Amino acid sequence: MIKSLAIYIILYTGIIHLNAQQTPAPFVYEVYDDIYQVMHTRQSPEKPKLILSDNPKEIALFSPRMNEISIGQQFIDLARAFGADSMNVIAQVMSHELAHVLLEQSSIIKNIGSGYASREFNKRLLETHASLRDSLYERQADEYSFFYAQIAGYHTSDLAPRILDSIYKQWNLKDSDLIRYPVLKERKLIAQTASKKINVLKEIFDISMLSSLSGDYNLSIDLYKFILEEDFNSREIYNNLGTAYLMKAISNLDKTEYPYIFPVQMDLDTKLESERGFDINVENDIRKALQQFNFANEGREKYPIALLNKAICEWLLEDEEYEISMFRLSKLKNSNLDAQISILQCINEFHNNKDTSIYINALNDLKSETALAENNLSMLTGIYKNNKLKKNKYPKYELPYFEFEFNELAEVSDTLYEAFGSNASKLSIKKLEDENWEGVYMKSKKARPHCEIKIYKLKQVKNKKIKTNDFGNYEFGNYRYVIEDEYIYVINPFKEIEYIYYIN
Repeated sequence: MIKSLAIYIILYTGIIHLNAQQTPAPFVYEVYDDIYQVMHTRQSPEKPKLILSDNPKEIALFSPRMNEISIGQQFIDLARAFGADSMNVIAQVMSHELAHVLLEQSSIIKNIGSGYASREFNKRLLETHASLRDSLYERQADEYSFFYAQIAGYHTSDLAPRILDSIYKQWNLKDSDLIRYPVLKERKLIAQTASKKINVLKEIFDISMLSSLSGDYNLSIDLYKFILEEDFNSREIYNNLGTAYLMKAISNLDKTEYPYIFPVQMDLDTKLESERGFDINVENDIRKALQQFNFANEGREKYPIALLNKAICEWLLEDEEYEISMFRLSKLKNSNLDAQISILQCINEFHNNKDTSIYINALNDLKSETALAENNLSMLTGIYKNNKLKKNKYPKYELPYFEFEFNELAEVSDTLYEAFGSNASKLSIKKLEDENWEGVYMKSKKARPHCEIKIYKLKQVKNKKIKTNDFGNYEFGNYRYVIEDEYIYVINPFKEIEYIYYIN
């Protein structure tokens, strides 16, 4: 689910021929695939092939004619020198380059490619009378690269100055060699500015996810829409927006007719507390969710998570496309989703024939693979009582008193407004902290009724080891989110409490 920065200069590649198409190190491929997955949208062109260049002067280069991105071995060696941050360095390079390729910002980029730090390309720019010094393209690519690297799981925002200094030194680059581009000092400033903006976006993204987990679906929807309005329209954002709509719809289903916990990705929904049936509002939310999952699934490469969510929507709508989506899922052979797909198949079989014994046996077979099977068994066999799942003994804390007040001056000077201008005029955020807790207050006036949330995060978790019966869990990647009352406990793959949030 979520590693560094280099600010790029475009490199002319119209007539470049690579003499050798060697294979980059596996970790470079891994980073490239991670970044592509979160940046790839329904409008994206075909995925560029990643190759290793034999040119010792090459850092990173996109060739539109060949639809290839080549990366230099010397740059890979430089990234390795960053030690634990080596993948972060590669991530920033790949995300910046793919920002130019996939977002297709500039006709210049489409025609002659892009790359990093080239005197030759500087000459070509002079010939075409194209100046990037006053252009927003590099700044925009930097902003996109920060965000997409972050949501792909790489932390890039703090390394920009070090990477830039290392690259300029390694390739003996001087501002005088690249007069059509921002000077090094300005490039560092662009990186810092982009970092501040993207850190706010990343915070909004995290609050969106926590809002969905806590049941504040309308706020989550508003925040994901805000991210899309900033043109960060990755498949993950479309999927998570659809997930918020779908979870909202599921929360309003009649639990007597739909006594299931669906394998919604990013999480497993257990908030089946409403007695309302499948009314027009529920159907509208499911159709809105389906639209977002269709957006996320369009393109040459399938997106298994969104495809499973799409199948859940189609099942709820009794849409004949459900069978087609399940067939496509079976062909993907995605081992990470096999158990969740089987859960949906079990729900479908039981809902159609009500054979309890077969349903219980099938879920028992899946218990060792996913907590979702245990949760559905709990729903069926009566452990789900009084609309509450059986609780674990998780620690509770005395909360701090944070005065989250907003006056007119505070809203004008708010960090959202500073970062995004008038586009954030309907959003407010305020952060406070003491020695033990961090607090965030978010308010949205984008829809009626207005939505707001207060999130408290414990800075340091003690007694991390926890015994859990897995009831009430949400799953996202290798992490489990356990909801008890207003608390959200984030359990890492080692079954330790990594984060504790309190939400109201």
